[in-house]
Amino acid sequence: MMLRLLICVIAGMVLSISAQAQYTGGNGDGHTTDSTLTDYCTPQIGAKVAITCSGVSFQVSPTDNGVDIVPASTVYTWSAPAPITGISGLAGGLSATSFFATLTNTTNAPINVVYIVTPASLTCTGATFTVTVTVYPAAIVNNISLSTCSGVGFVVTPTSGTIPTGVSYTWNAPSYTGTVTGGSSGSGTNIFGNLTNSTASIQTATYTVTPNTSYGCTGAAFSVVVTLYPKATINNVTISTCSGVSFSPTLSGTIPSGTTYSWSAPTITGTITGGLGATNASSFSGTLSNTVNTVGTATYFVTPNVDGGCTSAGFTVTVSVFPTASMSNASLTTCSGVLFNYTPAGSIVPGGTTYSWGTPTYSGTITGGAGGTNANSFSGTLTNTSGAVATATYFVTPNVPGGCTSAGFTVTVTVLPVVVMNTAALTTCSGVLFNYTPTGSPVPNGTTYSWGIPTMTGVASGVGATNASSFSGTLTNTNTTVGTATYFVTPNVPGGCTSAGFTVTVNVFPVANISSTSLTTCTGVQFNLTPTGTPVPIGTTYSWGTPTMTGVSNGVGATSASSFSGTLTNSGTTVGTATYFVTPNVPGGCTSAGFTVTVSVFPVATISNVTFSICSGVIYNQTFSGTIPPGTTYSIFSTNLTNGLSSGGGGINT
Repeated sequence: MMLRLLICVIAGMVLSISAQAQYTGGNGDGHTTDSTLTDYCTPQIGAKVAITCSGVSFQVSPTDNGVDIVPASTVYTWSAPAPITGISGLAGGLSATSFFATLTNTTNAPINVVYIVTPASLTCTGATFTVTVTVYPAAIVNNISLSTCSGVGFVVTPTSGTIPTGVSYTWNAPSYTGTVTGGSSGSGTNIFGNLTNSTASIQTATYTVTPNTSYGCTGAAFSVVVTLYPKATINNVTISTCSGVSFSPTLSGTIPSGTTYSWSAPTITGTITGGLGATNASSFSGTLSNTVNTVGTATYFVTPNVDGGCTSAGFTVTVSVFPTASMSNASLTTCSGVLFNYTPAGSIVPGGTTYSWGTPTYSGTITGGAGGTNANSFSGTLTNTSGAVATATYFVTPNVPGGCTSAGFTVTVTVLPVVVMNTAALTTCSGVLFNYTPTGSPVPNGTTYSWGIPTMTGVASGVGATNASSFSGTLTNTNTTVGTATYFVTPNVPGGCTSAGFTVTVNVFPVANISSTSLTTCTGVQFNLTPTGTPVPIGTTYSWGTPTMTGVSNGVGATSASSFSGTLTNSGTTVGTATYFVTPNVPGGCTSAGFTVTVSVFPVATISNVTFSICSGVIYNQTFSGTIPPGTTYSIFSTNLTNGLSSGGGGINT
């Protein structure tokens, strides 16, 4: 190495003096020398080429390389190129230690920018050289907003902004609102992902995405905001409803606000009508009618429609449709005091239906009407305390399985009266028709009576009867004492109601059956006749009036005499008669046939005493005087003989 004094004169002015070491081919001081030791201080730099990305600062720092002479103190000056479409940032530089710039390419293709640069070193100015800068565009991507559905993959290819060909993107896992899963980092020629929104509301995921060109330019990050609509995740539903009753079940699961529902006609098991479809209904609802008496089912497949048009999994709603009872009003006829039991009928009577009712309303005089609850059938016992037909009207509510409310129905019960008869005891006379109208409480109009042959004691001729309007008969008592006939009588009331039978005891008094008779008596002599006949009841008395008399007098009547008696006077000489009509009076007041008693009254002789004289031994024949009936004979007895008299005998009926 040698030292030499170097003086550079520019325009006659001494600029600097420095001692420099010289290196052949070296660049220790930025100067080069040749073999003649000529000193060179002027930069000599060839054209340069630079590649940069839009918006990225770059510099070109030439170096001694055996081709370029770049003194160590070299600085660079350049002017701004003429304006270039799509390029911004064009500016000059003055005495910079390197060439630098920051250019922005607003297009999506590379643009070459040519600078003319003047190098200078100390007082030496070198020849200009060009720096041709290829400015590659960086992707300038506008922020992106998109909507997708939970669980549905999305792919975004940016199109808004300055997007060179061949751009790729990188991103990290997004930030979230709410509960979102599935976000991850990634890279590719588009932005993609598959996010799950496990809430019932709209959530967002924000990705920060960096665009990268194929030539290595990294653009400004932009955001991709993914509005993530939730899907409805709804549990299957099983409900019960009643026929004809609207249903709208409460759905459970993840149900976004504003969800609507669409469904088609259901699949039916049983006989169900009314199953319709619907589209975009705000709730799931319907009304089904079960037209049979067993439970039917309708199974709907329901598709939820959520905001954002996201397809959600459908769910099933299985509706058990309990039938309601469709009952017919009924009219029954029953008897007072008799339990009635009616199994209600109708077009639909579900199995297991029970019935409830309150106290009925009445027409007539009825007691015993009570309510019932959850009875298997409709029943009751009513008492009609009048003698006329009465009615009780019940309002009956059917209680069907499933608790469905069914329309009530009426049961009108016609209550026929039954007769409660009094036991009776009658008195009648033998052979006399008795006719008894039975009494009781009540005795319905139109009641008839039936009875069989009675139990008889001392009575004959008892017969039965059927449906007689009254109780009657004729009994014969041929005895002398009261006989009895005991009947068991069954009342027959209108409507055929069985009424309790009752007994009628008939006391049958005998009547006297006495034949007419004749008797003889003597005038003035009491006669006494005990009448005979079949029968002559014990205790019979007799009554008679004044007799019809011929040649007789003093005939008088009598009342209730224990026997027939009297005393008649025949004042004549011939037999007189008195004819009595005698009425027997039997116990019980029975009228017996009268009979006649003809009394022949013989007169008696009324002869005056006779005194006469006869001679001893002489037969005498004395004629008597007085009232001497024809045919009177005499009986003579010798009595009271005195003075030596003796009877010559007497005579009888002489």
